Amino acid sequence: MPVLGIPPAALTVTGYQMMSRTCGCGQVTTAPAPAGVTGGPVCYGPDVTDAATLLASTDVIGAGRAADLMGALLKAPVFAGFVSRCLVRLDAALVTAGFEDALSDPAALSLAGTWYWGPTPQILRVHANNELSLTSLATDEAPARFPTAEGTWTGSNGYHAGETLHVVTRPDGTLSHLSVGALVYTREPYDDSAPIPGGVDSEGWRSG
Repeated sequence: MPVLGIPPAALTVTGYQMMSRTCGCGQVTTAPAPAGVTGGPVCYGPDVTDAATLLASTDVIGAGRAADLMGALLKAPVFAGFVSRCLVRLDAALVTAGFEDALSDPAALSLAGTWYWGPTPQILRVHANNELSLTSLATDEAPARFPTAEGTWTGSNGYHAGETLHVVTRPDGTLSHLSVGALVYTREPYDDSAPIPGGVDSEGWRSG
């Protein structure tokens, strides 16, 4: 029986000594840095930058805590200022890509996250133009896509093709569940506050 594990993390450091020479006129000439190397005496590669960005942006843990985790988990000690710069670059990239405009509808953004069909988890994601996708974590099927038109989400592929995704709220206005065709998706497995498609016989199970 194979035993699975994670190999020890190690930060590979590559040093660059940039040679400089001063000519008789006083002009100082410094050798150019290798391609892809920027910054001062230390430059972190894309793996370190990506890991720091992911840790800091996944949850509200702060740049300092993310820097601590980089050292504790990946043996890649970085400063909080480095993590902050990673987040600044991420924010700029998202703005350039139109991320904020794509998620300008707070109603669509409020639907993102985990939903359940019975006990089976589904991940709902928000895409450009407020299109939704619903991915089951129990199968390898392609995500169900729900483009929006005039405020209505309609399935464009798979099992939910042609079906409308309805967002159902409670009397107090809070989000209750999603209804798509004959299926009901809830925020918790088997949420007893959500309706059961087809209803339940008031007399319960019985033979005959």
